[in-house]
Amino acid sequence: MCRTWMALLMLVCVWPMAAQAQQETAVRSGDDTWLDAANPHQKHGPEAVLQVGGPKTARRALLRFQVSEIDSRRKIQSASIQVKLAKPAAKWKDQSVELILVSDHNKGWGADSATWESLNDPSIYDLQTGAPIRTRWDGGGPALVKGAKVISSVKLSAASAEGVLTLPLPDVSFLTQCVREPQHNGGFVLQAPGLETADGGIEFHSFDAAVIADRPVLSVTLEGAGAQVAGIAYELKTAGRVSINIYDSAGHVVRELIAGATRLPGKHKEPWDGRDNADQPLPAGQYTWKLLQTQGLAAEYVLTLGTNPGVPWERWPGNHNSVTNVAVDQSGIYFAAGSVEGPPMMVKETADGKRLWKIENYGAFSGCYALAPMGEKLFMVENTGRINRLNAITGAREATIVEDKTQGLLFRDLAARDGRLLLSLTDKNLVRWLDPEGKTVAEVQVAQPMGVAIEADGSGLVISEGRILRLPACGGEATVVVAADKLVKPWRMDIDPTTGDILVAESPWAVNWMRRELKVEEQKEPEHSGRQVKRFSATGGLKRAYGDAGGRPQYGRYQPERGFVNLADIAAAPDGSFFVTDLGHPPRTAHHAADGKLLREWFGGHGYSAWAGADPADPTSVWMLLNYGGLMRMQVDYAKKTWRPVEIYSTSDIPGFGLGIVIGMFIRHKDGQTLLCSNGFPGIVRVDAENGKLVPMSAMSFPGGGGAPGTPEVMAKLKADGKLTYQWADRNGNGQMDLDEVTFPPGIMHTGGNSYVDDTLTYYLGCSGTAWQYAKLNTGLAYYRPQGFTANGAPIYDNAKQQFVGPLPFVGPLPDGMPGYGGAGVWRDDQGNMFAAFNGGKPAGMGFWAGRTGDNKVVKYTPDGKYQWVVGRHSLTGGVGPGEMRFLWQIVGAPHGCIAVSDVENSFVHMWDPDGLWVGRLLENPVLNGLPSWVFQIKCENFGGSIHTEKDGNVLFFASNENNVNVFRIRGWDKFQRQQGSLTLNTPAATTRPAQPDGKPR
Repeated sequence: MCRTWMALLMLVCVWPMAAQAQQETAVRSGDDTWLDAANPHQKHGPEAVLQVGGPKTARRALLRFQVSEIDSRRKIQSASIQVKLAKPAAKWKDQSVELILVSDHNKGWGADSATWESLNDPSIYDLQTGAPIRTRWDGGGPALVKGAKVISSVKLSAASAEGVLTLPLPDVSFLTQCVREPQHNGGFVLQAPGLETADGGIEFHSFDAAVIADRPVLSVTLEGAGAQVAGIAYELKTAGRVSINIYDSAGHVVRELIAGATRLPGKHKEPWDGRDNADQPLPAGQYTWKLLQTQGLAAEYVLTLGTNPGVPWERWPGNHNSVTNVAVDQSGIYFAAGSVEGPPMMVKETADGKRLWKIENYGAFSGCYALAPMGEKLFMVENTGRINRLNAITGAREATIVEDKTQGLLFRDLAARDGRLLLSLTDKNLVRWLDPEGKTVAEVQVAQPMGVAIEADGSGLVISEGRILRLPACGGEATVVVAADKLVKPWRMDIDPTTGDILVAESPWAVNWMRRELKVEEQKEPEHSGRQVKRFSATGGLKRAYGDAGGRPQYGRYQPERGFVNLADIAAAPDGSFFVTDLGHPPRTAHHAADGKLLREWFGGHGYSAWAGADPADPTSVWMLLNYGGLMRMQVDYAKKTWRPVEIYSTSDIPGFGLGIVIGMFIRHKDGQTLLCSNGFPGIVRVDAENGKLVPMSAMSFPGGGGAPGTPEVMAKLKADGKLTYQWADRNGNGQMDLDEVTFPPGIMHTGGNSYVDDTLTYYLGCSGTAWQYAKLNTGLAYYRPQGFTANGAPIYDNAKQQFVGPLPFVGPLPDGMPGYGGAGVWRDDQGNMFAAFNGGKPAGMGFWAGRTGDNKVVKYTPDGKYQWVVGRHSLTGGVGPGEMRFLWQIVGAPHGCIAVSDVENSFVHMWDPDGLWVGRLLENPVLNGLPSWVFQIKCENFGGSIHTEKDGNVLFFASNENNVNVFRIRGWDKFQRQQGSLTLNTPAATTRPAQPDGKPR
């Protein structure tokens, strides 16, 4: 009788790995048995095979494997499975055996190079065709289980009772995908009574105590695999994830033996072949091992910052442009973005916040320029020059009714009503009447047409040369309804269905926004009227103006009650209220009652890979970077899961201050002042909350390496004098980079992005983009301590006084043309330890970012500057195994002495403990509490994030996302368990690997 089994696929040479303690449900269908349910209470062993039941038991059984570990340092050559009949061949006359390889993953096992070698007869037949020595890889065949694909099958005659089927191993990207996503694992189906498997490569471990043979079922052939020369024995009281490192006598990590491997309770022994992380033999001698066991760091969703839909964690439109268009009808509210990379392009919600549907973007940077609902249809002007007709109930695109790629942004606005569409084409000085199929019904010459609307009687309204014209529905001459002297740069309008009033949105710079020509100076404090919503009667009489003339203050204390900044759209609601989209800081959609009362605001979306960080002195005060050079301070209530804007600042006009939208900053305090320190090229500003400004205090840069530019005068002098570096401190206290305050030191200043600033305002430099400095000079990590302070508290740095930690343990002099290492971030923890992350080496592997590097390292130095350890390895494939990385971008924090590093390509944040032991990744163990799993994913390139440790020891992780920041509480730090011991390597590992049993070199 066949029992419940589970098998693990593992890439190790000798010793078995324990199974993941994951319970799966046995599936039975007729005579078929799905044999994959793990039973942690049953025994297992390294030399066990499975007997698929007898003639009267299960006729077909699936052995499901799970990948537990990937060791990318070793090349996988092949995998083979030997199949033989449990009874003598004579007993199987006129019967056949079927071996079927299945995979749930579309990138599973390779197919073209599979071979069969019969041990006693080559009479192997294809299951479908009967042709000899062939295999079928088309993914067809019977559906053994839901989602499984039959990708290989062979038919064995009685004469070929024994044989070896050698399969090309799944590529490592598939195997590592299996580690992260168990649903993508596969298995073997052995279909025949009494079938037994034995010998070969990828080990399947039986969990049935009644094993029938003394050989492994399947194992892996590794290039250069050597014999075990040492082992580490330990015992676990509970199941958990285990990492083990081996250290030399100086305490340096020489081998990351296992990383985050699942182990069951009991005694274990891990093999060590006497080699280091580079697979080189180590000398004989005494070594130390350290073990970290965790239960995984649990991630609980707290709240989302920057966006606030009806369901707070739901995705929201916009990042390269925010929500730019809004429309409303009896069924709900439509929000659409002007340009997106990743998030939805449009969503529809009810007034009480229920999400009805969303539209993913039609392609990178797709977006919307106008919306016009009409009954159960919704017409949308896409930013590519197309007009689409959508189903307003489902959001499905029914048709593209107009497509004119030569016109592009000329489609300025669209209105729809009672079976008619009205379209304005500004640069052609045209207004067109269309039917719902996109056919032109009439065309009218109108000078500079902007916003359009359709009245109840079918007449059209159009903004033209700063005034509003009425176009008769049946033709005839246009008449002026609202004169130009009553408006200031009118942009969009709509008709109040309850009164017939004309609602007009004024916007001085919306035109340039549409053309993506928005200038920094246009975002400064307005000095003229406009920026209002105005209500006119159908005959053109001004009835009301909403908001301050000239708009609400853009910067300083957030005052939404004072009106608007950069209106992009307006929509009249069926109840007489109205909605607007406002592209000021922060970008928002606002709902106002007919009397102007603010009813609700929806914020965002914000920039791609948005960043936010808590003030370490007051974590309820959180700073967030916005699009177009904006910065928002918000007040957060973590218990109530709410936030609100408090102050808005501009970062776009501060020379030398390197606040990048995908980098971040550090909040520091000195002499009662709040200072913001760039995580890019070094720059410090103080917060002048009373006047709503950031006041520059200090900056230094290496412009030749792409640093933050100074004033034009500074840059001109740099060029004239042939200098590379400048340093500036505000000595006269005016907050200006005056030329007589700037010094131009000789030589090279080791400066770069992803730096770190401690409480003393010492700058530790990440050196991003200047890898040759480390590779050629190998001077180590540079840092600058303030050499003094000006009267207003600005730190003074001196290039001649730069100090170094290093040199780096893994970089030596490199020949010309050989890629070196570029810094991906630095950090100094509360104990004074210094960490650094690097990408470098010869480009190897695959991926948009990861293909640019061949190595990844994380290094730790002690407070006295001594190198302690270096860990990490590069993933050569699209997948990432435990302890592997793709392309490091930034160190985001050091909670509890651990170091957290963001991986830009796979959106991971990797964690190592103070001993360099692999902890895991943030967000990999979500506590769902009814939330969908995607809430715990970073849905964009991971350019950073930030961490704050709470008083109770839990950690708040501010995860950069596609247009907002999700905040998670990370628990489990108190569950760490550690062991350590010593071991002796009696003889060094062989310089060359021993030959395989067949005599061939490994």
